[in-house]
Amino acid sequence: MAEEKEDYFELIVELFQKYDEDNSKTISADELAGLVYDLGVYMTPVEIEGLMKQLDSDGSGEIEFDEFHRWWQTTDSFEKLSKAKTDALQTAVELFREADTDNSGTIDRKEWLVIFKRLFDKTKLSVEDRKLARAQMKLADTDGDGQISLDEYIDWLIELGVIA
Repeated sequence: MAEEKEDYFELIVELFQKYDEDNSKTISADELAGLVYDLGVYMTPVEIEGLMKQLDSDGSGEIEFDEFHRWWQTTDSFEKLSKAKTDALQTAVELFREADTDNSGTIDRKEWLVIFKRLFDKTKLSVEDRKLARAQMKLADTDGDGQISLDEYIDWLIELGVIA
C-alpha cells in the first residue's frame, strides 16, 4: 500500500514536471491546457481559465505543485489511470494532436485518414481501406457533425479495445 502511494505520488510529480515546460516550478494556463489535452480532455481557452481559477488557490496566476497535487487527489474530472492506461492514452492523444494541425480539438476527414494509416500501420490506403476508414469515422462521429472531437476519438478507441 505504501509503495502504491509512492508510485502514485511519483506519477503526479512526473506529470507536473513534464508540463512545467519553462521549469518555473509552476504551471501556466498554456501548460495546463497541454496537460489536460494530453490526458484526453480538450478544453477551450475559457474552460482553461475557469479551471485555472479553481486550482490557483493563492491567486498567483500560476499553479504551484501543492495546488496541482491537491487537485489531482480530490478531482473526479479525470479517471485515476494506471501507468499502462496512461501511456496508451497519451500515445493516442499525441497522434490526435499531430493530426489536429489547427489545434481546434477536432479532426476532419482528411486528418482522419492520416490517423487511420498510423493506427493500422499502413503507408498507403487501398480503396477498401478508405471505405473502412469512412465507415469507422461515421461510427466515431457520434454527434454527426462530420468532425471527430478528441472525446469521440478516445471513445472510439475504447470501443475498439485499443485503450482498455
